[in-house]
Amino acid sequence: MLRVALHTLWARRGLLVGSFVALCLGVALLASTGQLLSASTSGSGLGGIGRYDAAAVVVRADQEVPVQVGDRTVHPTAREERGVDPEVADRLRTTPGVTDVVADGSFALGLISEDDADTPFRDLVGAPWSNAPLTPFTVVEGEEPVAPAQAVVSRSLADADGITVGSTLRISAPTGRQDVEVVGVAEPPGGTGIPGEATVLLDDATAASLVPDGQLPVALGVFSEEDPARLAETIRQEFADEGLRVLHGPAKGGVAQDEIYQQGTQDITALLAMMAVIALFVSTFVVAGTFGFAVSQRTGELSLLRALGATARQLRVMLVGEALILGVLASAVGVFLGAAAAGQVAALLVDAGAAPPGFHAPTAPGPLALAFVLGLLVALAGVVGASRRGSGISPTEPPRLGQLDDSRMTRGRWITTGVCAALSALIASTMPTAAADGVVVFSFLLAVFLVLTLVSLAPLFVPALAAIVVTPFASLSRSSGFLASRNLRTGMRRTASTTAPVIVTVALAGTVFGATSITSATTARDSERNLAADVIVHSTTATGLPPEAAEVARAAPEVVGLASVTRTRGWVPTATYARATTIGGVDPTAVRHTYRLDVTEGDPATLDGESVVVSQPVLDDTGWEHGQVVPVHFGDGRVRELRIAAVLRNSVDLPEILVTPELVAQHSRDPMTAELYLTLDRTPADDDPLTELNDALAPVGAVATPGARWLWEREVDNAQESRVFAFVLIGMAVLYTSIAIANTLLMSAGGRIPELALLRDSGATRAQLVRMMSWEAVGVVLTGALLGVLAAAVSWTGVYLALARTVDAAHLAIPWGDLGVVAGACLLVALPASLLPVALLGRGRAGAGP
Repeated sequence: MLRVALHTLWARRGLLVGSFVALCLGVALLASTGQLLSASTSGSGLGGIGRYDAAAVVVRADQEVPVQVGDRTVHPTAREERGVDPEVADRLRTTPGVTDVVADGSFALGLISEDDADTPFRDLVGAPWSNAPLTPFTVVEGEEPVAPAQAVVSRSLADADGITVGSTLRISAPTGRQDVEVVGVAEPPGGTGIPGEATVLLDDATAASLVPDGQLPVALGVFSEEDPARLAETIRQEFADEGLRVLHGPAKGGVAQDEIYQQGTQDITALLAMMAVIALFVSTFVVAGTFGFAVSQRTGELSLLRALGATARQLRVMLVGEALILGVLASAVGVFLGAAAAGQVAALLVDAGAAPPGFHAPTAPGPLALAFVLGLLVALAGVVGASRRGSGISPTEPPRLGQLDDSRMTRGRWITTGVCAALSALIASTMPTAAADGVVVFSFLLAVFLVLTLVSLAPLFVPALAAIVVTPFASLSRSSGFLASRNLRTGMRRTASTTAPVIVTVALAGTVFGATSITSATTARDSERNLAADVIVHSTTATGLPPEAAEVARAAPEVVGLASVTRTRGWVPTATYARATTIGGVDPTAVRHTYRLDVTEGDPATLDGESVVVSQPVLDDTGWEHGQVVPVHFGDGRVRELRIAAVLRNSVDLPEILVTPELVAQHSRDPMTAELYLTLDRTPADDDPLTELNDALAPVGAVATPGARWLWEREVDNAQESRVFAFVLIGMAVLYTSIAIANTLLMSAGGRIPELALLRDSGATRAQLVRMMSWEAVGVVLTGALLGVLAAAVSWTGVYLALARTVDAAHLAIPWGDLGVVAGACLLVALPASLLPVALLGRGRAGAGP
């Protein structure tokens, strides 16, 4: 039967080309997202020159930190770079074969430019000149920085910002700001700089003054003439069980192991993971539907084979064989296309700011092989149900003409409906108590199972619903409208199959757009309700504000109150996992004048170095209680036992856990202030330029904005970022399902021609046939859109209830405009595809002669 499968596959190539396209695009989607995901998680996405290229071996602190969860210990990755004790460097220098050890003392810098109004700030990486041998950097213009307040910049930074020898740079760092003179430009071998870094190499004395006392180096570069692998093994044995990682070769890294790259890829890693899940779901769904429809179109052929003596098992083998051959060919082409497309998608992510500069997707055999295997599995999974139905066809069953098909509710459909409906109910019941950071994922999963439930039930009600939906529109053209309504009702398989991808498209797009809109609108309203500060002082760099910013703001004539927030990250243990959280250092007295804190227990004014203020969502997840002494794990891996002094209903714009600024400084590598919240002796207008205050803040790299305008600008930025996230996440899936809509209609084109010819011979005009087919397309798209919105609406409700649990200002912002665009796109795809049978009928009649 495999030989028969090969012949039937070729003979039915016109019908099965849709299945080939659907599977090929699905594999391409999986291959490209797999390549990008591999690059973002493995650190291979930057490549090129590394910070430690010249070192034989690199020694780093183990970045996995122990967190006790119940009766077991988990090891999440440190959220603040863990340094290496200087004593380790001294011991390494005595190791046989080691010629030198260089400590990496790099740190975050902010570049302040008063000349560039569009981009007055920029994030840099600072390091002492003694670190230059690690890469190595060599001065190619000017001289080395030997005197205080001198610097050498990388060629890439000089070219990008127009910096020349003799320029003066104003930089901000954790301990303050500094004006430095550029005395040279340096390059590493074979390039102009380290990818993803804007490097400033300072004289050692100035570099030391810009970092907090006692800050540990992030790594040690070990130089030796010995074999790196042998030396690394020697060091591992000498420093066993001391919490160190000894790396050599490609593993020693550079930018790929640096905090900047890790932070730059965190968001896209989560984004790409969700894209991979969507790609797998959509491709499986579409391919299964396409195979099922293809088999339903071959009723007469399969019935004839049964009449000629083919057994049900032989038909199953033939159909599975067709799917296997098709799967191999489509997967191979899809892998090639996905590998080629990954580079283009990586470039788009960089251009959109979603990935760090220099990010790319090198070819990774693992993800490509996995995509190929998944393609085969998807093809086989898609044909299982169809082959079972096809092999059950009776030898006496006649071929079906046009719309006279049917799609009964099989036992498999009932089982799928029951399982998916139960899972939907389970997820929906847990969403109101879900953590805010996981509610978008829950909403997506809920939409997926609701879509599967609706599609499984489609033969039961979709054809009738489509006929009802199109009736008011079709009444505009009586005869063709009536026929369109009847065709939708009686062409059950065709109607259900064509509606399914519309449901998927609208439901997934609506869920993602809706979840991001609801969370953004809720955050904005909650901030507006709780923010009491008149003015916000902020920096547009990730580095933050230098200490002088608070001094300058406090000295301004109009300022009567000031509160600051120093941010870091960490974990709190729950019963089952280490929950990631945000930690902020605040003055408990000052913060009450800039935020309307919703206190449910305790008094935030009692916050001190031995206590903590916690938001209610953290308590819900951990089971902690007010007054309890609890373990708070900071990002550097150290844990502090702190007493809960107060509980806030929600954290508003503040971190979830509040401690004193001194405590944050002890556990943060770069303890820069994120924002300053000012209270003035007057209430500024939204368009108040705050000229005097901004003139005073400009030299320290800070900007003052009226509170209401700052909230509005942030809401606009967040909404734009959310839309970019949503479009990137759902864009390829929507394109894929749109192709599936056209694919299903095109596959049915051949079966519609006899039906249309009969109508034409009965007196129907070509215009009437065009109207009839157009109304069918409208009915299919409107029905799919309504059911997709229904599925999305359930997930919106879950997101709203989850947010309303901790936020009074939860707002149900529904993205009607985005949904209209998606539904309109589906209609634009469906209309031309639905009119193809009319065009083919006209061509056939034209060629038939007089």
